[in-house]
Amino acid sequence: MKSEILIQSISKEIEIITKRIFAIKNAFYQTNNKNLRKRLSNEYSYLFNKFINLKSKVFLFIRQNQDNLSYSSILYEKYRRCEKLIFQNNNLFFV
Repeated sequence: MKSEILIQSISKEIEIITKRIFAIKNAFYQTNNKNLRKRLSNEYSYLFNKFINLKSKVFLFIRQNQDNLSYSSILYEKYRRCEKLIFQNNNLFFV
């Protein structure tokens, strides 16, 4: 039960980070203000690093549970899909 709560928490964090990263990318393309672009770039770097750090937690859960259909496998799949989306068209930000 405790692991399910942790998995749900990490899943929600992945979702929040992914949505914010896409919002930053959209705002970055739509603004010409250099200061705003710098702030967006810094926030993107912070969120990107936070997302990458979640990978170890996701792999920890997947190693602990070898079932094909489990909360940890769903979390792993969600992380992989979000990772592909984040790295797609990532040529603007050099992190």
